[in-house]
Amino acid sequence: MPQTKAEETKRKLQDKNLLHHEYKPIHEDNTVIFPVRQGYDGPAVKREFERFAKTPSFEEQAASILDDDELDDFISSYDIIGDIALIQVPDSLLHRADQLGEALLEAHQHISTVRRRNTARTGKYRLRQTDYVAGEKKTKTTHTEHGVDLTVDIDDVYFSPRLSTERRRIADLVEDGEDVLVMFGGCAPYACVIAAHAKPSSIVSVEWNPAGHALAEDNVDQNNVDDIVRCVNGDVDRVVPRLNRFDRVIMPAPHNAADHTSLLNGALKDTGKAHVYRFQEGNATQTEWLSDISGEITVPHIEHCGDKNPALSRVCYDLYIDKP
Repeated sequence: MPQTKAEETKRKLQDKNLLHHEYKPIHEDNTVIFPVRQGYDGPAVKREFERFAKTPSFEEQAASILDDDELDDFISSYDIIGDIALIQVPDSLLHRADQLGEALLEAHQHISTVRRRNTARTGKYRLRQTDYVAGEKKTKTTHTEHGVDLTVDIDDVYFSPRLSTERRRIADLVEDGEDVLVMFGGCAPYACVIAAHAKPSSIVSVEWNPAGHALAEDNVDQNNVDDIVRCVNGDVDRVVPRLNRFDRVIMPAPHNAADHTSLLNGALKDTGKAHVYRFQEGNATQTEWLSDISGEITVPHIEHCGDKNPALSRVCYDLYIDKP
């Protein structure tokens, strides 16, 4: 890559999470050669790259910042959305928040912002607001998964990077020519990943949060899937009965999707498939919540999608439904 275009190329690789940060770029004459991650499909040359000196991990740096009592309260887990890291800082460690934020920036050079999650979801749209900790003061970023670029404002819409594998799993299940409905669609991550990796006839993504809906429309446009995906702003109870019928319905709202399963009676074609997400205790199959769905129901698979806390698991029930 010519030196004059090196910074622009570096930014593009970073935006797509393709730059391999553990290795140093190679400078040859007026050319810069960047180390890239698996998934890069552009022009390439083979080179042996030198590793950067190992940076201490977040946990290692926290151990040098906190005393023994404080370490008992330290939460090492965090999420990365685009170039924003979301950490959990208990009240007992708030006086150390800025130091922990700087430590995480040091541990992950591609992160530009660290913010702290508040504890509870609040308001009409059940959003969890964040507080600034370190780095750039921003809440909007571009997150890339499975080759799809998603603009996310972490204070305006719910988005979990931990569901990336699950979104691709669903996309791989979608058959050619299907009409797909995504309820509680957020900023359209399911819709965009499905449109990019399957061949549905159409996708409708319904989101009642206006800010989330606006982001969804932006994401559909920037991924060039507006010929397949239509975003609708509104409450699913009002919007879905006015839509056509679908081959497959996705309900990725584990806190309340089961309260809206009666909508499947009108939303699905005579034979259809649904993916309903729930929080539940234990691993046993639970069927009492299926009582609002008419027809013969088969549960061919239940996917474990991570834990909300030690007592509650997030699961997806894959359903086959033959209507009466």
